Amino acid sequence: MAAMDSLTVARSLRGSIGMLAMAWLLDESTIRRGAELGLTAEGMGGYAVGRLGVLGDCPVDNVVGAAYFWEPATMTAMVEAGRAAMSPAEGAAVYTQICQEWGAEKLAAMEGVERLGEILVDMGHASQEEVDTALELQTKSTEDIGIGQILVERGVCTREQIDVAVYRQQSGACAH
Repeated sequence: MAAMDSLTVARSLRGSIGMLAMAWLLDESTIRRGAELGLTAEGMGGYAVGRLGVLGDCPVDNVVGAAYFWEPATMTAMVEAGRAAMSPAEGAAVYTQICQEWGAEKLAAMEGVERLGEILVDMGHASQEEVDTALELQTKSTEDIGIGQILVERGVCTREQIDVAVYRQQSGACAH
C-alpha cells in the first residue's frame, strides 16, 4: 500500500467525518443534553457558543467571520443568544462534554475497529510500552494532542507511518 500524506487522508475522510458531525449535532439527545447543561435550546445559540466557543471571548464579528458558511446576521444572533447563556469558554467545555458522552454511547458498538496504538504495534512501528507512554502523556497534556502526534514528536514513528495507520483504521471503521 502506498503511503498517504496527512492532507490526502483528511480529504478522504471529510465526507464521513462531516456526516458523523452532523448526526451528532442534530441528534435530539445532543440538543436535550445541551439544554440540561445550560446551553440555550432555542435555535443554534448552543452551537454558536459551544462549537465556536473555542475562539474565546473575542468580538462577535470574529466568530461571524470564522463561521463564514452561515449568513452573518443569523450567526450574529446565534452568538449573542449563546453568550447570554454562558461564556465562550464555558460553552466550549460543555460542548466538548456532550460530544464525548454522545461518542461513548453511539460509537461503543464499533467493536472490532482497532485503535491507532494497536495498529502501530501490529505494524511494528511502535512497542506496546511506547504506545502506553504516549497515551499517558496524552491524558496528562493540557493541549488537545493526538497519540500519533506524540509518537512522531518522540521519534517513535514517522508522520507517514501514522498516516498509513490512520488510513488502515478508517478503512476498518468504514467496514462496520
